[in-house]
Amino acid sequence: MGKKKRSYTISKKRETLDAVTTTSQLEAAKKLGIPRRTIRDWVDQEESIRAFKGSERSPTLIGQGKRELFPFAHGLYNYIKVRRCDEKIVSTKHMIQYIKHNHPRWLISYMNNKKSIRSGLNALERACQRFCGRYFAKPQTTKKNVETLAATHLEFALNVWEEFGKAYKLSEIYNVEETGIDFDRPPNKMWVGKGRRDSAKMFGLDKHSTRLTAVLTARADGKKLPILFVVRGKPGGSIEAKELKKYPKEHVYAVQDNAWMNARVLKIYASELLIYEINNLSLLLLDNF
Repeated sequence: MGKKKRSYTISKKRETLDAVTTTSQLEAAKKLGIPRRTIRDWVDQEESIRAFKGSERSPTLIGQGKRELFPFAHGLYNYIKVRRCDEKIVSTKHMIQYIKHNHPRWLISYMNNKKSIRSGLNALERACQRFCGRYFAKPQTTKKNVETLAATHLEFALNVWEEFGKAYKLSEIYNVEETGIDFDRPPNKMWVGKGRRDSAKMFGLDKHSTRLTAVLTARADGKKLPILFVVRGKPGGSIEAKELKKYPKEHVYAVQDNAWMNARVLKIYASELLIYEINNLSLLLLDNF
């Protein structure tokens, strides 16, 4: 087994350079227990070592940082963040499903470099867990087990059906669900002119991912209503005034700052969509409105 290579922090290097100014390199090497050749190298790099602005605990002049395994880390981060904002469960399984559906080529290349499918999946799971460890809180378990939660869900559904279901026909019961959609993400890095201190600007494109929400409505007898798309933008701005007119006519559109359903968008949903679909007293099941 080879001898382990020693590393020295910037703080130690500066301390050694200070010692060399009052004594010889040989005496400093004996006193500090550092090879004389190493000290000579530091003396040659003294200007750079003195000018270094990073952490004094760093062993190098250039911080290498953590090399990100996932080239789509920004998209994966946004995917997790959006799910948590929507109060949906995020587990390692969800992350792998996202990679499988959105980055299949990368996944195939990654798995081909592993000894077996099992070892590849284990490595991918650990990579996803490390990713969350860097950017999110530690994983948490639910306060109740799956069976208890399923029983609570079933009990609630039965209570709702007993109280409201029998009073309405299938054609008078509507289920509404929101689905967040992210698209048109810019690259993580891009070229800019030398000397620019501001961030790289992109004409007609937000630096953050564009988002919209699709509000899906289905009737209990199987009929699907037109979709309400909530577009991210400024209400009353250019998107609402000009762009929405170019969208397909068979659906309904609204603009909201975060592409979320709020009281204003709910009024648009009722006045421009539901009013043309509902003729009788009906039951509307809404989630997180």
